Amino acid sequence: MTFPSEKIPEKILAGANFELRPLGDRAILLRLTLPHGKTSPAQLGPAERYDRMLAARLVAVFLQDRVPAEAGWPQEFVPGYDNVLAPFDPAFISRQTFCEWLLGQLAEVIAGWELGGLRDVANPRRHRLPVIYGGQRGPDLEKVAARNGLSPEEVIKIHSEAEYSVYLVGFAPGFAYLGALPPSIDAPRLERPRPAVPGGTVAIAAGLTGVYPLASQPGGWNLLGYTPFVLFDPAQDPPVRFLPGDRVTFYPITETDLPRFQAEKFSLAPLGEQPEGQVEVRS
Repeated sequence: MTFPSEKIPEKILAGANFELRPLGDRAILLRLTLPHGKTSPAQLGPAERYDRMLAARLVAVFLQDRVPAEAGWPQEFVPGYDNVLAPFDPAFISRQTFCEWLLGQLAEVIAGWELGGLRDVANPRRHRLPVIYGGQRGPDLEKVAARNGLSPEEVIKIHSEAEYSVYLVGFAPGFAYLGALPPSIDAPRLERPRPAVPGGTVAIAAGLTGVYPLASQPGGWNLLGYTPFVLFDPAQDPPVRFLPGDRVTFYPITETDLPRFQAEKFSLAPLGEQPEGQVEVRS
């Protein structure tokens, strides 16, 4: 079910809109529609994608601050890439009442955006991770380079000079979907996923990049390299390195550089600026 458009605020992110859809009988999904004239998320630029992710995060925080502390109302609003999950208990509150409340809150937050803009509330954490590119650490680097008519060194340069936004965290504990990947080094997912990918492996696919967080997990992305930094630790708070809205960059190092990261690789706190490593393509 989608609510009639006249009940939803008309202006959000240059023509995009929110639609409310039930997920079963105990949750509502608030989802940003595509801007006018756009038919696919692939048509969105990096700035648009980041603003949509930021909008979802802001709405979740806004709703969390406003929700009544009463039985049946959400204890937590969960932001996704361009949506917010709003759970409720129908034993205490009707879907109609809950949706009317949600629409009223959306009207207020959008009015605030029109006055102050999205970026006024943005304060992203920044991460800078070292990566050993190529060789056994990144067995798909040369294939990605050949596909795009580049040398491996050019792929490393392009991948490590871009800044990526954390769109969402999912798939595996601590796995962050980072974008947007520069189109000049993009590659599709593998036709046959690998049954096991080592933890710390940096990979790309379909306009995104990411780091596999666990010691061994299946994966269908193209493997470019390896970072020694831990991405998930259930004993820490929060237990993940990346959160939605964070910004991430990578820089190349060599195998001989690994010992100098031993002391800090287990901390999940955002990393400050690190000295540049030398580009070395291992074979």
